[in-house]
Amino acid sequence: MAFENNISPWEEEKSRNKEHLENKESARKLKSEAKERSLVDLECASCCFDMQQLLPCPKSNNSSFFYKRKLYVHNLTMYNPGTSDVFYFM
Repeated sequence: MAFENNISPWEEEKSRNKEHLENKESARKLKSEAKERSLVDLECASCCFDMQQLLPCPKSNNSSFFYKRKLYVHNLTMYNPGTSDVFYFM
């Protein structure tokens, strides 16, 4: 249940939500500062990682493949905002 939809949140839930929002703002501030520093100082790197969805392998339109054991491949993306470099790892 979303915090906004909770009719009567407990004090513990209120404090956890407040702490979560403070942590979110702090993380965004640190990310922004690191990005600004990486734009000015080329010896400093700031990287953002994104673990994207799992991709089934092998992929086929054949219905018999649907019930066979599949391997799932991780799709990881790394972005350096200082140099605008993007790297993909599978």
